[in-house]
Amino acid sequence: MSDDERRPDDEPAPEAGGQPEDSSADAAAEEAKKAGNRRAIRFLLTFGISYALFQALYHGVILGSSLFTSYLGVTAKAGAGLLRVFGRNVQALGDRVSGEGFAVAVRSGCDGLEPMALLALGVLSFPASWKKKIIGVVGGVGMLLFLNVVRVATLHEVGVRCELETFESAHLTVWPTILIFCAVAGWVGWMVWSQRPAKTADAGDAEAATT
Repeated sequence: MSDDERRPDDEPAPEAGGQPEDSSADAAAEEAKKAGNRRAIRFLLTFGISYALFQALYHGVILGSSLFTSYLGVTAKAGAGLLRVFGRNVQALGDRVSGEGFAVAVRSGCDGLEPMALLALGVLSFPASWKKKIIGVVGGVGMLLFLNVVRVATLHEVGVRCELETFESAHLTVWPTILIFCAVAGWVGWMVWSQRPAKTADAGDAEAATT
């Protein structure tokens, strides 16, 4: 037998299962990536459509309704109440907070409903359990309601103590930016919290049982 002739038994055997394992891992990773992309697209579509519907409802139905007028009056009363806590001599008349030589009116655009809808619809559109969604909506909307009352109170205080230019800046730029930032930050914080793995109540018992 010549040197360049080799027996079948002398040939090295291929590594068993190496390539199929790599292929299955790559396929699983690709499928997970596709699933993540589908979830992201579904979220964006759901959020975009629902926010567009809210805008149509807000401008076509909510504005000018008796319920909206009552809401503005309640917001003005809450703002006046907050100012009285700090010793200011003010009162709420309809949607206006008046006193100490200045009056501020709570009108459309100062109602805080759009930041609330931004946060609430972002929470409801995101894939999470309904329990976590309810917590996010209630907590986030409650936070923004309180901030909007603070906005009314501080705008009245700025109007009393500062120049008109400063009031306009606080009214048209500062507070809208604060509310939008808080809505987005609240949604992002809730999103991170909602993706945390749930802790089982008896995790300690299960760990003890395995030792």
